[in-house]
Amino acid sequence: MCFLFVVVPSPPENVTVISKTSRVVNISWTPGFNGNSDILNYTVEISTDNQAFAEARCSGLSSSGCVVSNSFTSASLVDLHPGKTYYIRVFANNKVGSSAVSSVITTTTDEEVPNVPPANVTGNNVTSTSIFVKWDEVPADNQNGIIVNYTVTYTEVPSGNPGTKIVIAPRRNATLARLKKYTNYSITVFASTAKGGGSRSDPIIVITDADIDLVLGIPILVPAHRALHTTKSTNQEKPDLSNTRQGRERELR
Repeated sequence: MCFLFVVVPSPPENVTVISKTSRVVNISWTPGFNGNSDILNYTVEISTDNQAFAEARCSGLSSSGCVVSNSFTSASLVDLHPGKTYYIRVFANNKVGSSAVSSVITTTTDEEVPNVPPANVTGNNVTSTSIFVKWDEVPADNQNGIIVNYTVTYTEVPSGNPGTKIVIAPRRNATLARLKKYTNYSITVFASTAKGGGSRSDPIIVITDADIDLVLGIPILVPAHRALHTTKSTNQEKPDLSNTRQGRERELR
């Protein structure tokens, strides 16, 4: 008489990534030895650190986990995050129990542009023609890949042609130079991955310094920047020179 011993199955073999996008990874495998008992199903597990594994979420399955019928040897893992590395393994189940896990495979989802702009963008004038700008990182869960650079845009207010300055990551500051004196500038920052640039930060307004009269120690206001005002005076009054070098010289005559 021949006895057939039923044991737990062998782990699935040849687990392979067959395609992927930024949020979906499709895998396949081949069955191992069934333990002399029909395979009931396969379970797919996933991890972001190769230490703590949990059941993946798979397309077409009503449960929150990824338990695949024995008639399938593939699965579509969904609800993943762009630009993130995942570790995936599979095990088989028969009436006796579960197999050991398969070899772990590693894959990284495709990148997307960042979800949100850099936070805490601030700026201050350094001289009459330069402004220093700095910002915080895009939060890790919103980077959607590797941040390769930041783009600082700046535009003279109320009207002017925009300028840009590209800053290579991980640096998160920039000095904007060759600006107009005593002028308001609207400044924004956005981060980019290899897929392109994300959304811009809310604009901040920073004004460059006025030059200082080295004799009198007072700002020299540049008449050209009166364009900053929203109203235009029609009075043809002579300018008040009492607080300028010319005015002081007249008083001494």
